[in-house]
Amino acid sequence: MHINKPINKSKLFMLVHAVAYMFLVLPIISVNASSTLQTEVSTPQPQPQPQPQKLRLKVGFDRHPPFNFFDDNGDAVGIDIEQLKLILDEAGLEYDFYERPWKRVLREIENGALDISMGAAKTEDRKGYAYFSEVPLTFGRNSLIVKQENLDLFSNVDSISDLIGMPFKVSARRGVSYSAEYETLLSDPKFFEQLIFVNSVEQSIDITLAKRAVGLISNSEIFKYEYAKKCNEQVFVEVFDLLEDENGAGYIMLSKQTVSPQTLTLINQAMQKIKSTPAQIAQAIDKLFPKCHFPDRFIKLETTTQGY
Repeated sequence: MHINKPINKSKLFMLVHAVAYMFLVLPIISVNASSTLQTEVSTPQPQPQPQPQKLRLKVGFDRHPPFNFFDDNGDAVGIDIEQLKLILDEAGLEYDFYERPWKRVLREIENGALDISMGAAKTEDRKGYAYFSEVPLTFGRNSLIVKQENLDLFSNVDSISDLIGMPFKVSARRGVSYSAEYETLLSDPKFFEQLIFVNSVEQSIDITLAKRAVGLISNSEIFKYEYAKKCNEQVFVEVFDLLEDENGAGYIMLSKQTVSPQTLTLINQAMQKIKSTPAQIAQAIDKLFPKCHFPDRFIKLETTTQGY
């Protein structure tokens, strides 16, 4: 015979509490532990960040000896290029050179295919797509240059227009605009008659040495470069600069598409430092000239007699 015993209330309470703990509390602990473990597993460990690549500038230029050209070894050299190399090296920037026609250089600076060029005039149109260095890289100098033995003929010549009516001729390259005044005077038949037109500065020098002309109109640096090839001992003198009253400055030009203002600042700072050491620039440029380069055979305007 089965007899029902009274249930101990204390034991019953403990049994209910245990069951409730198993079904309600343990699952929550399990979920939290799982979530913590999952979070710890899925959280990636911090990795060292790669350093950003250094900007490598694409430098565009048009062939224009002795300012910009590739030499026989395929190296980019020239008066403008050597100065730019010094500046970019000082700024800690890497670079490569690309030869282009000048119009293409401008177009590719605008669209960002090129990063930088030099010897550029600072115009309002170009300011829309390019930054410019704070100071010019070079100053253009288109001069009337004569043999020293003919200098007395120019005692009353103070500007290019004074050549009209003179009993001699000077040589100039076809199609070159040496200055705004020169361009205007070309429409004057009397001025036109004073000129012997040629295709190169080398031909102008040959004509002058042959005494068919008493002098020539040329960029002074191009003249010195071409004259050095002649190994001639005659002395030439710069009478005056046709660009004296015009802006012949050539700046470093940088594409706004690809070059940051921070890089422009680096270049300006480096340029200021390099420009303060003219001997360093002169040393870099002097190696460009042929072996017969004799600076004393070209007397610059600043050292000529006052009034000439």
